[in-house]
Amino acid sequence: MPDVLYREVAGFYDALYRKNTVEGEGTARECDFIEEMLKRNANPVASVLDIGCGSGMHAVEFANRGYEVLAADLAEEMLQLARKRNLALGAKIEFMQADMRNFVAPREFDAIICMTNAFLCNYEDGHVRDALRCFAASLRPGGVALIEATSYPALIAANEFPYTYVDSAEVDGREITEISLNVPDEAKRVLVEMNTYFTANGDGTYSKHSSENRLRMLSAPRFKAFLEEAGFELVEMVDAETRLPASNGTKEFFFIAKKI
Repeated sequence: MPDVLYREVAGFYDALYRKNTVEGEGTARECDFIEEMLKRNANPVASVLDIGCGSGMHAVEFANRGYEVLAADLAEEMLQLARKRNLALGAKIEFMQADMRNFVAPREFDAIICMTNAFLCNYEDGHVRDALRCFAASLRPGGVALIEATSYPALIAANEFPYTYVDSAEVDGREITEISLNVPDEAKRVLVEMNTYFTANGDGTYSKHSSENRLRMLSAPRFKAFLEEAGFELVEMVDAETRLPASNGTKEFFFIAKKI
Protein backbone atom coordinates (compact mmCIF):
# COMPACT_ATOMS: atom_id res chain seq x y z
CA MET A 1 0.00 0.00 0.00
CA PRO A 2 1.18 3.61 -0.52
CA ASP A 3 3.21 4.80 2.43
CA VAL A 4 4.59 8.35 2.60
CA LEU A 5 1.63 10.02 0.86
CA TYR A 6 -0.90 8.76 3.41
CA ARG A 7 1.36 8.72 6.46
CA GLU A 8 4.22 11.19 6.79
CA VAL A 9 2.52 13.82 4.64
CA ALA A 10 -1.12 12.98 5.36
CA GLY A 11 -1.82 16.65 6.01
CA PHE A 12 -0.57 17.52 2.54
CA TYR A 13 -2.80 14.93 0.90
CA ASP A 14 -5.76 16.32 2.83
CA ALA A 15 -4.95 19.95 1.96
CA LEU A 16 -4.39 19.10 -1.70
CA TYR A 17 -7.66 17.19 -1.91
CA ARG A 18 -9.55 20.03 -0.26
CA LYS A 19 -7.97 22.54 -2.63
CA ASN A 20 -8.85 20.53 -5.73
CA THR A 21 -12.40 19.54 -4.74
CA VAL A 22 -13.52 22.70 -2.90
CA GLU A 23 -14.31 21.28 0.51
CA GLY A 24 -17.81 21.87 1.77
CA GLU A 25 -19.93 22.82 -1.21
CA GLY A 26 -17.89 20.69 -3.63
CA THR A 27 -17.97 17.64 -1.38
CA ALA A 28 -21.70 18.12 -0.80
CA ARG A 29 -22.40 18.22 -4.55
CA GLU A 30 -20.36 15.07 -5.11
CA CYS A 31 -22.17 13.31 -2.27
CA ASP A 32 -25.51 14.40 -3.76
CA PHE A 33 -24.62 12.44 -6.88
CA ILE A 34 -23.24 9.46 -4.95
CA GLU A 35 -26.39 9.38 -2.83
CA GLU A 36 -28.53 9.39 -5.97
CA MET A 37 -26.59 6.45 -7.46
CA LEU A 38 -26.79 4.45 -4.24
CA LYS A 39 -30.51 4.97 -3.77
CA ARG A 40 -31.50 4.06 -7.29
CA ASN A 41 -29.61 0.77 -7.00
CA ALA A 42 -30.06 -0.27 -3.36
CA ASN A 43 -32.96 1.68 -1.89
CA PRO A 44 -33.42 1.91 1.04
CA VAL A 45 -29.93 3.00 2.09
CA ALA A 46 -29.49 3.86 5.75
CA SER A 47 -25.93 2.69 6.45
CA VAL A 48 -22.68 3.38 4.60
CA LEU A 49 -19.22 1.86 4.96
CA ASP A 50 -16.55 4.24 3.62
CA ILE A 51 -13.50 2.05 3.08
CA GLY A 52 -10.24 3.85 2.32
CA CYS A 53 -11.93 6.93 3.77
CA GLY A 54 -8.77 9.05 3.86
CA SER A 55 -9.33 12.28 5.77
CA GLY A 56 -13.05 11.64 6.01
CA MET A 57 -14.70 14.21 3.75
CA HIS A 58 -17.30 11.86 2.28
CA ALA A 59 -17.80 9.90 5.51
CA VAL A 60 -18.53 13.01 7.55
CA GLU A 61 -20.83 14.43 4.86
CA PHE A 62 -22.89 11.23 4.87
CA ALA A 63 -22.97 11.12 8.67
CA ASN A 64 -24.21 14.71 8.70
CA ARG A 65 -27.03 13.63 6.37
CA GLY A 66 -28.23 11.13 8.96
CA TYR A 67 -26.63 7.93 7.68
CA GLU A 68 -25.06 5.36 9.96
CA VAL A 69 -21.40 5.54 8.88
CA LEU A 70 -18.36 3.40 9.52
CA ALA A 71 -15.19 4.97 8.10
CA ALA A 72 -12.09 2.81 7.75
CA ASP A 73 -8.60 3.50 6.48
CA LEU A 74 -5.23 1.79 6.60
CA ALA A 75 -3.38 4.94 7.70
CA GLU A 76 -3.98 6.06 11.27
CA GLU A 77 -2.62 9.49 10.31
CA MET A 78 -5.50 9.95 7.87
CA LEU A 79 -8.01 8.83 10.48
CA GLN A 80 -6.64 11.41 12.91
CA LEU A 81 -7.49 14.11 10.37
CA ALA A 82 -10.92 12.59 9.77
CA ARG A 83 -11.76 12.64 13.47
CA LYS A 84 -11.19 16.40 13.54
CA ARG A 85 -13.88 17.16 10.98
CA ASN A 86 -17.07 18.80 12.17
CA LEU A 87 -20.06 16.57 12.79
CA ALA A 88 -23.57 18.00 12.82
CA LEU A 89 -25.53 17.85 16.04
CA GLY A 90 -26.75 14.29 16.50
CA ALA A 91 -24.59 12.85 13.70
CA LYS A 92 -22.66 9.71 14.53
CA ILE A 93 -19.66 8.13 12.87
CA GLU A 94 -17.36 5.27 13.80
CA PHE A 95 -13.70 5.18 12.72
CA MET A 96 -11.57 2.07 12.39
CA GLN A 97 -8.04 1.41 11.19
CA ALA A 98 -8.27 -1.42 8.67
CA ASP A 99 -6.80 -2.88 5.51
CA MET A 100 -9.55 -3.36 2.92
CA ARG A 101 -7.90 -6.60 1.77
CA ASN A 102 -8.75 -8.38 5.01
CA PHE A 103 -11.40 -6.24 6.71
CA VAL A 104 -14.95 -7.48 7.08
CA ALA A 105 -17.26 -5.02 8.80
CA PRO A 106 -18.73 -6.09 12.17
CA ARG A 107 -22.23 -5.80 10.68
CA GLU A 108 -23.76 -5.75 7.22
CA PHE A 109 -24.13 -2.38 5.49
CA ASP A 110 -26.54 -1.16 2.83
CA ALA A 111 -23.75 0.46 0.81
CA ILE A 112 -19.99 0.71 0.51
CA ILE A 113 -18.16 3.64 -1.03
CA CYS A 114 -14.48 3.52 -1.98
CA MET A 115 -13.37 6.84 -3.40
CA THR A 116 -10.46 8.64 -5.10
CA ASN A 117 -8.59 5.59 -6.36
CA ALA A 118 -8.21 4.03 -2.92
CA PHE A 119 -9.26 0.71 -4.46
CA LEU A 120 -6.46 0.85 -7.04
CA CYS A 121 -3.92 0.54 -4.23
CA ASN A 122 -4.75 -3.15 -4.63
CA TYR A 123 -2.12 -3.50 -7.33
CA GLU A 124 -2.05 -7.30 -7.69
CA ASP A 125 -4.82 -9.67 -8.79
CA GLY A 126 -4.83 -11.32 -5.38
CA HIS A 127 -5.26 -7.95 -3.67
CA VAL A 128 -8.25 -7.11 -5.89
CA ARG A 129 -9.91 -10.45 -5.20
CA ASP A 130 -9.31 -10.22 -1.44
CA ALA A 131 -10.72 -6.70 -1.21
CA LEU A 132 -13.84 -7.50 -3.23
CA ARG A 133 -14.52 -10.63 -1.17
CA CYS A 134 -14.37 -8.47 1.96
CA PHE A 135 -16.67 -5.91 0.36
CA ALA A 136 -19.22 -8.62 -0.42
CA ALA A 137 -19.02 -10.00 3.13
CA SER A 138 -19.64 -6.50 4.54
CA LEU A 139 -22.81 -5.86 2.53
CA ARG A 140 -26.37 -7.05 3.01
CA PRO A 141 -27.89 -9.03 0.13
CA GLY A 142 -28.85 -6.49 -2.51
CA GLY A 143 -26.46 -3.91 -1.06
CA VAL A 144 -24.21 -1.96 -3.41
CA ALA A 145 -20.55 -1.02 -3.64
CA LEU A 146 -19.64 2.22 -5.37
CA ILE A 147 -15.99 2.32 -6.40
CA GLU A 148 -14.29 5.32 -7.99
CA ALA A 149 -11.34 4.45 -10.22
CA THR A 150 -9.22 6.10 -12.88
CA SER A 151 -9.02 4.21 -16.17
CA TYR A 152 -5.28 4.28 -16.73
CA PRO A 153 -5.64 2.13 -19.89
CA ALA A 154 -7.85 4.90 -21.36
CA LEU A 155 -5.28 7.55 -20.39
CA ILE A 156 -2.50 5.52 -21.99
CA ALA A 157 -4.55 5.12 -25.16
CA ALA A 158 -4.95 8.92 -25.19
CA ASN A 159 -1.13 9.29 -24.94
CA GLU A 160 -1.36 10.98 -21.53
CA PHE A 161 1.33 8.77 -19.94
CA PRO A 162 4.03 8.91 -18.77
CA TYR A 163 3.67 12.35 -17.23
CA THR A 164 5.04 14.55 -14.47
CA TYR A 165 3.09 17.02 -12.40
CA VAL A 166 3.93 19.51 -9.67
CA ASP A 167 1.48 20.68 -7.01
CA SER A 168 1.66 22.42 -3.67
CA ALA A 169 -0.46 23.14 -0.61
CA GLU A 170 -0.05 24.80 2.77
CA VAL A 171 -0.24 22.65 5.90
CA ASP A 172 -0.03 24.21 9.38
CA GLY A 173 1.57 27.31 7.89
CA ARG A 174 4.22 25.37 5.97
CA GLU A 175 4.27 24.90 2.23
CA ILE A 176 4.63 21.38 0.87
CA THR A 177 5.47 20.84 -2.80
CA GLU A 178 4.98 17.52 -4.58
CA ILE A 179 6.77 16.40 -7.74
CA SER A 180 5.24 13.21 -9.14
CA LEU A 181 6.44 11.12 -12.06
CA ASN A 182 3.87 8.57 -13.23
CA VAL A 183 5.05 5.70 -15.41
CA PRO A 184 2.89 2.76 -16.54
CA ASP A 185 4.22 -0.79 -16.42
CA GLU A 186 1.84 -2.32 -18.93
CA ALA A 187 3.28 -5.82 -18.60
CA LYS A 188 2.37 -5.90 -14.90
CA ARG A 189 -0.74 -3.70 -15.36
CA VAL A 190 0.57 -1.31 -12.71
CA LEU A 191 1.05 2.45 -12.65
CA VAL A 192 4.21 3.40 -10.77
CA GLU A 193 4.05 6.77 -9.00
CA MET A 194 7.44 8.17 -8.00
CA ASN A 195 6.70 11.02 -5.62
CA THR A 196 9.01 13.52 -3.96
CA TYR A 197 7.80 15.98 -1.33
CA PHE A 198 9.60 19.10 -0.14
CA THR A 199 8.37 20.55 3.16
CA ALA A 200 9.40 24.06 4.18
CA ASN A 201 10.97 24.04 7.65
CA GLY A 202 10.43 27.76 8.23
CA ASP A 203 14.11 28.64 8.27
CA GLY A 204 14.78 28.62 4.55
CA THR A 205 15.49 24.88 4.44
CA TYR A 206 13.34 22.00 3.25
CA SER A 207 12.78 18.42 4.36
CA LYS A 208 12.55 15.82 1.60
CA HIS A 209 10.34 12.73 1.56
CA SER A 210 10.15 10.20 -1.25
CA SER A 211 7.81 7.33 -2.05
CA GLU A 212 7.20 4.89 -4.86
CA ASN A 213 3.58 3.84 -4.97
CA ARG A 214 1.84 1.34 -7.22
CA LEU A 215 -1.71 1.59 -8.49
CA ARG A 216 -3.60 -1.10 -10.39
CA MET A 217 -4.37 -0.44 -14.06
CA LEU A 218 -7.80 -2.00 -14.52
CA SER A 219 -9.86 -1.90 -17.68
CA ALA A 220 -13.64 -1.84 -17.27
CA PRO A 221 -14.09 -5.39 -18.68
CA ARG A 222 -11.38 -6.74 -16.38
CA PHE A 223 -12.92 -5.06 -13.34
CA LYS A 224 -16.35 -6.39 -14.27
CA ALA A 225 -14.91 -9.92 -14.30
CA PHE A 226 -13.38 -9.45 -10.85
CA LEU A 227 -16.69 -8.14 -9.48
CA GLU A 228 -18.66 -11.08 -10.85
CA GLU A 229 -16.13 -13.51 -9.42
CA ALA A 230 -16.69 -11.95 -5.98
CA GLY A 231 -20.48 -12.29 -6.18
CA PHE A 232 -21.43 -8.88 -7.56
CA GLU A 233 -23.45 -7.75 -10.54
CA LEU A 234 -22.12 -4.61 -12.22
CA VAL A 235 -25.26 -2.51 -12.56
CA GLU A 236 -23.88 0.86 -13.63
CA MET A 237 -20.72 2.45 -15.00
CA VAL A 238 -20.78 6.24 -14.81
CA ASP A 239 -18.30 8.83 -16.04
CA ALA A 240 -17.21 10.60 -12.83
CA GLU A 241 -16.38 13.78 -14.73
CA THR A 242 -19.50 14.20 -16.88
CA ARG A 243 -21.89 12.25 -14.58
CA LEU A 244 -23.23 10.53 -17.73
CA PRO A 245 -23.13 6.82 -18.60
CA ALA A 246 -19.54 5.75 -19.18
CA SER A 247 -18.19 5.46 -22.71
CA ASN A 248 -15.05 4.07 -24.34
CA GLY A 249 -13.36 7.40 -23.69
CA THR A 250 -14.20 7.59 -19.98
CA LYS A 251 -11.10 8.31 -17.90
CA GLU A 252 -12.63 8.38 -14.41
CA PHE A 253 -15.27 5.80 -13.47
CA PHE A 254 -17.87 5.23 -10.84
CA PHE A 255 -18.47 1.47 -10.81
CA ILE A 256 -21.72 0.54 -9.04
CA ALA A 257 -22.01 -3.16 -8.22
CA LYS A 258 -24.84 -4.98 -6.43
CA LYS A 259 -24.27 -7.95 -4.15
CA ILE A 260 -26.17 -10.87 -5.58
